Amino acid sequence: MAAVVISVTVVLAVPKFRAKVMPPLREALSGLWTVARNWEKRLELFGGNLASELLYAIALGATCLAYGTHLSLGQLIFVNTVGSVLASLIPVPGGIGAAEASLSAALIAMGVGQSTAFAIAITQRLCTFYLPPVWGYVSLRWLTRKGYI
Repeated sequence: MAAVVISVTVVLAVPKFRAKVMPPLREALSGLWTVARNWEKRLELFGGNLASELLYAIALGATCLAYGTHLSLGQLIFVNTVGSVLASLIPVPGGIGAAEASLSAALIAMGVGQSTAFAIAITQRLCTFYLPPVWGYVSLRWLTRKGYI
C-alpha cells in the first residue's frame, strides 16, 4: 500500500513523470468508461471471457473422457479456473510446466488418479497450447501461398 501511495505522489509531484503517465492513464480510463456505458461492449468483454472458459472446460471434459474419467461441467469449470489461477501465480513464460502441474493438482483434488491426472493435463495442454501454433504456421503458409495474405 505504501508503494502505491509513494508512486502516486511521485507521479503527481514531478511534472516530467506526470507528462508521461497521465495521457495514457486518461486514455485507459476513457476506454474503460466507454465499455462501462455500452452494454454491447460489456457483453462482448464478459460474454467472450465466459464463453472462452466454458469452451476450455468442455475441451478438458473431452480429454477426461478420452482417459475414461467423467467429471461434471461444474467440476470441469472449477478445475480449469483453479488450474489457470495457480499457473498464473508462477512466473514462467507461457506457464510451461506450471500449468500442467496446477491442472494435475486440481484434477487430483477432484478424485482423479495421479497418473491419469498427469496424462489428462499433458494431453489438454498439448491440444490447447502446444499444437495450435503448428496449425497456425501451416495455415499462414497456405494463405500466403494462395495470395490471401
